[in-house]
Formats: sequence, structure tokens, C-alpha cells
Amino acid sequence: MKTILHELPAVGLIVLCAAVISAGFQLLLIPQEMLSGGISGVAMIVGYVTGLNIGWLYFALNVPVLLWGWKALGKRFVLLSLVSVISVSVFMQLIPVRPFSGSPSYPPYSEAFWSEPAPPFRFVTEALPAGSTSSPPSFPARAICPSGRSCWR
Repeated sequence: MKTILHELPAVGLIVLCAAVISAGFQLLLIPQEMLSGGISGVAMIVGYVTGLNIGWLYFALNVPVLLWGWKALGKRFVLLSLVSVISVSVFMQLIPVRPFSGSPSYPPYSEAFWSEPAPPFRFVTEALPAGSTSSPPSFPARAICPSGRSCWR
């Protein structure tokens, strides 16, 4: 009983942080079809492609990791991780998916990869000219502005 009471502050903090993480997923990442890293990112990809509930996918994909962790990392770590995974999954069911920012990202990822982007920009993927410094090297695409002239984005 003493060890359970000793863990209550940690459990409370984990649940609070799980609520914040879930709010970030439901209000920022999922409405914009953005990705997180790790297992949550894999759950988002599968959810976007299949239409399955991302919260329950997050839980299901974490179960094998928790089972492996039981042997490798110890009971206390896995039990606290289980509290986190369950809390995030439950909060993702309670917090509705709504865009927090008020403006959608342009273009949404699914639109950019699976169909033609909507106006006013169209993106043309091409190699950057040798020695070009007018565009970040991590984004090798040229945006065609509504005026028809080329603009680096």
C-alpha cells in the first residue's frame, strides 16, 4: 500500500501530461494531417490511410512494446508507461478532433501526396540549380505563384 501511495504523484503527472499530448494530437496534428514521431506517428499514418481510430491504434501498437519492455525494462517502468498509453488513448476519445489554429495547413499532406494541390499554388518538383541558395535545401520544389511567375517557397 505504501508503494502505491508513493507512486500517486508520478501517476497524476503522467495523466496530466497525457491530456496535454492528446490535446496536441486532436487539436493540432490530426486536423492538419501532420505526423508525430515513433509509434504515435505510425498510428497516425495507419489511421489516415485506413480511417481507423488513431487513439485505439496508438494503444494497439504500444501493446507489443509494453510486453517487450516488461522483460527488458522492469515492472515499474512498464506499469507507468501503461498508465500513459491508456491515458493518451482515453483522452483522444474524449477530446474532439478540431483545428486549434483556425487555418488549415496548405496543402494538407494527404492532398499534396495523393492528388493535385488546390490553387493558388501548384508545386513542381525539380532539382535545384547548382549553387542555388534561394531556397532551403530541404525543400526542392518550385512554387508557381498565381501571377504565373516562379517564386521559391
